[in-house]
Amino acid sequence: RLLDVFVVVAAMTTWAAAQPVPPDAVLDSISETQIRAHLKYLGDDLLEGRGPGTRGEALAAKYVESQLTIAGVAPGGDGGGYAQQVPLQGCTPTAESALSLKADDYSMQLRWMADYVGTTQTSPAQDQWVTLESDPMVFVGYGIVAQEYGWDDYKGADVKGKVVVILVNQPKEGVWANQSLTYYGRWTYKYEEAVRHGAKAALLVHTPGTASYAWSVVQAGWGGTITRSAVPPPSPLMFQGWLSEAASNALAKHNGASLAQWFVTAAKPNFTPQALSCAASLQMQFALTTFNGTNVIGVIPGNTSDAQAVVLSAHIDHLGIQNGTVYPGTLDNASGAAMLLTLASAIASGLSKFNRTLVFLFTTAEEAGLLGSDYFVKNLPATLNLMKPIADINYDIGNAWGLTEDVSVIGADKSTLGDLFSTACTQEGMYVSPDPSPNSGWFFRGDQFSFAKAAVPGVWVQTGCHFVGQPSDYYQKVVQDGYFGKCYHQPCDCYSDAIMVSGMVQQARVGMRVAYAIAQSDIIPTCT
Repeated sequence: RLLDVFVVVAAMTTWAAAQPVPPDAVLDSISETQIRAHLKYLGDDLLEGRGPGTRGEALAAKYVESQLTIAGVAPGGDGGGYAQQVPLQGCTPTAESALSLKADDYSMQLRWMADYVGTTQTSPAQDQWVTLESDPMVFVGYGIVAQEYGWDDYKGADVKGKVVVILVNQPKEGVWANQSLTYYGRWTYKYEEAVRHGAKAALLVHTPGTASYAWSVVQAGWGGTITRSAVPPPSPLMFQGWLSEAASNALAKHNGASLAQWFVTAAKPNFTPQALSCAASLQMQFALTTFNGTNVIGVIPGNTSDAQAVVLSAHIDHLGIQNGTVYPGTLDNASGAAMLLTLASAIASGLSKFNRTLVFLFTTAEEAGLLGSDYFVKNLPATLNLMKPIADINYDIGNAWGLTEDVSVIGADKSTLGDLFSTACTQEGMYVSPDPSPNSGWFFRGDQFSFAKAAVPGVWVQTGCHFVGQPSDYYQKVVQDGYFGKCYHQPCDCYSDAIMVSGMVQQARVGMRVAYAIAQSDIIPTCT
């Protein structure tokens, strides 16, 4: 056993020693001035929140194209250009009603936005009503079916044509104890499983703790136009939505329990679906629009016949304009695009061709469910159709709060990219820290997940937790409570000269080291 450990350590040491290092001059060309210039423009209200398919996103895409051209990065999109058009649909509620939950002994009238939000997966014709008509309701716990955990919340229950009520996240005990959030805990999975079981509608229970964000975030993302793939899922849900914590608790109490008791009951492996005493009724109308979002793709071709590519990614979209208010998305994710543009310029101007191709991918519709990156992975442009992506390094929500001793690399434990980042951080006098919010499911919420689903290792280079010269609670107060607690997916995520970009320089330098190491060697990252 001791010999085995020695062999593993020796192999890792050899790999680290063989990890090519970019020239200092190229690393040093990653400047605060350049990152700030990109951030200030892309995060401006002029771009109207960069909603997919909008004028604001078009302005952002044209800006990115122009900066790639100036840097000497070749186009990698459709038809010899930089753009890849991603077919999308917008689904906008035009007439809402209360969500009526009625039983023999009680009636609840849930208010749009205050108590519930949602959309339809169907494609209703103009003036066609989307309806729930006294449809029976079933509480299905966490709505998880996971054979590898011996877990099945549905347990053969017939929910066809019914409205299922589902808890987000996953249990915290038994086989789930001490687990970081898995994909089974993500809200996207809940709807997918409801579709597989033939449900007519699915309502997710929101709490700030289980969702990892406030009800205001749900309202901002679900209260207006929903961007979705132009290809609807098979057997689409008539309605998919969220219930507020207060509405969920009231529903539980009318069914002889409390929301807290629902969480306790659902965490047991012997949980069985519970038919609720009420039926759901709803009438809504939606307007559908078909449009294209825009991925922007730049390429630095490799100088060998090796048909492998290293992808660096960042999404350029945000929430657009909601109810007349611009959601600028300066950190989410003008910051990631700013870092990626700065990286592209530094690499293209300071280095000769790589052995492997480098791809700079700026995606659309990330906020709508990683739609732009998913489309890219499944539909590589003709200029790249012989390429095989072997890694994705994703930038999203840059460090706006100062220098750190560490970098949090989301997904470092899921592939050998983690070892490369560990070495790169050491070279920068830093270290890789664990995911600071393992129950928030960040790995499944960034574009790297689209690559991971295709068995391509991917990571998200996120803000570290230990800030230079700051007290130990600085990260919690400034990042978690200050940004994520107040401005994440809110209009106050806007540009200010007070934003510190020194930490973004650190993130960009670490990512450059890893991209360079893979592109200039025979290292092929693997999923673990």
